[in-house]
Amino acid sequence: MKDTRPCRIAVALLLLCVVAAPASGAGSEDTGWAFRTRAVLSGSSSDSDPERYTVFSGIALDAALSRKFGGRFASELSLRTESREVDREIGAGPMEPLGSIELLPVTLTFQYRHPAGGRFHPYAGVGAALTIAWEKSGFLDTYDVRTQAGPAFQIGADVDLAGSVFLNFDIRMNTYTAKIHHGGDDLAEVRINPMAFGAGVGFRF
Repeated sequence: MKDTRPCRIAVALLLLCVVAAPASGAGSEDTGWAFRTRAVLSGSSSDSDPERYTVFSGIALDAALSRKFGGRFASELSLRTESREVDREIGAGPMEPLGSIELLPVTLTFQYRHPAGGRFHPYAGVGAALTIAWEKSGFLDTYDVRTQAGPAFQIGADVDLAGSVFLNFDIRMNTYTAKIHHGGDDLAEVRINPMAFGAGVGFRF
């Protein structure tokens, strides 16, 4: 049976996002929902303990739901699934492929949106990220990877196109470190998500 915890956690965070964003007066132009979908490129990393492990970059499709309130503030819930290949260096020989880790990063940020006016709308956010390793392959399939929560940071901008449609660009970072273990056997701790770059489109409703 597949693990349904990622879906339950995502739904819980979505409800938290809705509850945490207070409603302002009816008809306010500063209050509204927005949906964004982005292609996200996560950087590679060789920061591990012990050394010699490398996690390669991954490309994923990200979905985000946000609510603006108070004119200058918003909350955003985003999630994506991504596959990250893990290799290990053995002596002076070639890298040994260990398999892949399928990740579900779920991020909730609270943003400050600068009232710049015009078509360009920059923002910065801080919040929390919960990263769930829900599947593994290859040699890593015999090991467990712990779920971990930590702080998340975000900067980005929306660029209006026409009507309620806009372009979105953002950079995000969280502190997720994959702790790969099996029982009392710890294989490694590898920093998975040093930084992620996203670009896509969105619409307000």
